Formats: sequence, C-alpha cells, structure tokens
Amino acid sequence: MDFKAQSTPVTIIGDSNKSSKPSFFQKVREPFSNFSPKFKKTAAIALPVFMLFALAIGVYLSQKPTQLAPQAAGDGIDITLKPSTINTQAGQEFPVDVFIDTAPTTFKATAAQVKINYDPAILELKSNTLGTFLPVAIVPAQNTSGTTSFTVGANVNGEKQGSGTIATLVFKAKTATPTQITFDATQTIVTALDNSTNLARALTSTSVTFNAQGSPSPSPAGTTPENSFTLESPASVLPNQEFSVKVLTRADAENANLWNATITFPKNLVEVVRFDKTGTFITSWTEEFFSNTTGEISLTGGVTTPGYKTNLTQATMTTIVFKAKAVGSANINLIDPSNIFRNSDNAKILQTKRNAIVSVSTASPSPSPSPSPSPSSSPSPSPSPSPSPFPSPSPSPLSKGDGNNDGKVDLQDLSIMFSKWSPAIDIISHFRLDFDDNKRINSFDYSQMKALLIQLNVIRQ
Repeated sequence: MDFKAQSTPVTIIGDSNKSSKPSFFQKVREPFSNFSPKFKKTAAIALPVFMLFALAIGVYLSQKPTQLAPQAAGDGIDITLKPSTINTQAGQEFPVDVFIDTAPTTFKATAAQVKINYDPAILELKSNTLGTFLPVAIVPAQNTSGTTSFTVGANVNGEKQGSGTIATLVFKAKTATPTQITFDATQTIVTALDNSTNLARALTSTSVTFNAQGSPSPSPAGTTPENSFTLESPASVLPNQEFSVKVLTRADAENANLWNATITFPKNLVEVVRFDKTGTFITSWTEEFFSNTTGEISLTGGVTTPGYKTNLTQATMTTIVFKAKAVGSANINLIDPSNIFRNSDNAKILQTKRNAIVSVSTASPSPSPSPSPSPSSSPSPSPSPSPSPFPSPSPSPLSKGDGNNDGKVDLQDLSIMFSKWSPAIDIISHFRLDFDDNKRINSFDYSQMKALLIQLNVIRQ
C-alpha cells in the first residue's frame, strides 16, 4: 500500500496571517542566507573575538580615572613661586620657593606634580631641594636645560591643609637680562583627598630683574614680601669725614634665625672705624670682623627659636661707621657667602642684595646721618668662647657641631642650633650640637660652637 499517496495534509487551525509573517530571527537570518559557507565560517569565528575586544575596552574605560584638567577660577589650591619679583646681579645666586596654600578652602592636599620653565641662556639652576610640606618624593627632581620637574606627596593619612614649601630652587644669574621663571600649566597638577580634579590655581611666576653692580639702592619697603640685605649710605662725603652705612635686612615670608653679611670695600678710599649696634634686632652675635688691610667685613648674628620676622619693613642688623680716606667712588658690596637662614628648616633664603656707592669728593657732601660717637653694646652679648677642645680643622661625620650630619660644620649647623634652642625640641637627632651631653642646647653649647667655627675658619675674630 502506498501510504504516501493516501496521506492527507494536516491543516493547522489559526490565524493564517500571523503564521505567514516572518519571525524576528528569520528577519535577522535572512540577509546572511545568501553568503557563502566560507564567509559564514569566518564570521562565526570573528564575531566572538570582536565581542571580547569590545568588553575589554568597556572595562578599561570604566576603570580609567578622570583626566585632570586645569582648575578654572574658583575653589582650588594655590601653587606659586615666591617671591614674585627678584632683583639681583649677574653672577649672584638666589632661591625661589615653590609654595602651596590650601586656604581658604577645606581641601586636604595629597600630591603635587610640578614642572617649571626658565631661560637657560640667562639662568643656571644650581639645585632643587624638595621641601617638607609634602614630604614624600614620588618622583625626585628631574633637571634639564631650561626645566625642572618633580612629584611629591603626603604620607599615608597625612594629607595637608594650610601652606608650606614643597621645593626650594636655587638659580644663578648668568647675564643681566630680565627674565621669568614660570610653571608649565599643562604639567602642574595638585590633587586633594576625595577629589579627582586638578585643583592647581594661581600658578604665580617669578620675575627676575637686575641692578648694576655697586649701584646705590634705597631702603625699600613695599607690599611684596622678600628676604634681602640692603646697604644704606649717603651719596657723597668729604675726605676724612666719618659716615654710616646701615646693614638693613628683611625676612618677610617666614621667621629667620641667622644672618651673615659678607661685605667688601675699597681699602684705598675708605676704612672701617667701628660697628654701631644701636637698634639691632640681633640677640646673639657670633662674628663681628673687619680688616682695613684686605677691605673685608663679615657679620654673623642670630635670634634663637622662634626666630625673627619683619613685616614688609627694613630691620637694622648693624651700622658700619667708615672714614673716608681719599677722593674716589667707593663701591661697598655684599658678596657671597652672605645669607639668611630660615628657622623652620634652616634653608638659605636670601633673595636680594642691594649695594651702595659713596662718592668721596671735595664738593659739599649730601646730608647723612651722624654716626654715634661710640659703639653701643649688644642687647644680649654673646658668651665668651671657651678654649676649643676640638682636635682637627676637618671634622669627621661624627664630630660635635655637625647638626645636619653632612660631614662638615658651617653656619647652617649654627642655624640648626638656634632652631633647637632649649627647651630642646628634637635633641636626639641633633645630639652633635649638645657639646656637654646634657640633652639641652644652651649658651654653653653656643660658646663651644662659636669656638669651633673660629677654629675651622668659618668665622673670624
């Protein structure tokens, strides 16, 4: 029997229109039905690979941190170069602080990436010393011709509010050409706790200007903080006349504790008669030296912790009383190693030295202050140095007096001694300044330190 011939078609009762409408999968499959088997095989392999690649890209983009763009005007963390203006001379060195200030916001700074540009034809970068406000050196200073960069951060759970120095740059002026030291805005980033935005704002640069060597300068006071020495003198005097040159200083930004003024003068035209310390702010004099044979003066004095700070005005370190000897133009100049030492970290912070010219002539002199007839005593005379017990002029790293453990004894160690003056703050790490080992730094230790500095020819009697 032919079952095939006798079979009757089965009719499915339902919506004939619905049953004839193609399904979604039929629609999707239909365009591919005409492709060759070889293409279908290739597509079957490529499609999963493409999906995996897309998945990987999605994961990457979801985990990629937000790009840090420069902060617009508004809340942010100021990062500036201080001072904003420096007046110097060709051949002189000067420091520039990289300074952060979170006020008046509530941001807690966590890290700073900084890049600074300068003209290498005009300035030479001598050093880049990282500061203590963000103490972790994530990327140490990288110095190239015309740039310096670094990245610093806070300790774990040590995010910083307030203000402080994150680096101190020391430049040397190569030529007397006005220039600027600037931030690279695209490479300078400041971050804060719970904030993924670049909060750096202000980005204040430093302008460098020059005055002629030996040119007379006034005793300026202004609105811009500075750390400076200024020699204030009359413009002209008569032969055989005594005249005064004031050694003035400013330390406006932060407390300082030690000042060293090294000065030269033309020995054939003028000579030093005496020092007049009337009105000085110095409380501990370490060195008061002059030589009319060599034409040199060296003055070193300090104020123990918390140090001394000026307020946009000049303070008198001392007054040098000269006597004019012969007709001529007397250049009285501040030279290296003149410096001012900051109390907080004993860094050298002198930025500007202003010199003096005194004309010695037979013409009528310009009015000048009358010098005191006799030198005044220091407000707090330094104790007399004891005989030096130290054996060698070249101390080893273990010698007394080496407060920063750098293998030498110099004025920076004296600045540290003033910072750690009794009651001792951190005497354990500075035990070499405690000459009598009584766990206190006081006048006895100072007298021993002074004797050692004389022995090592750091200061002169």
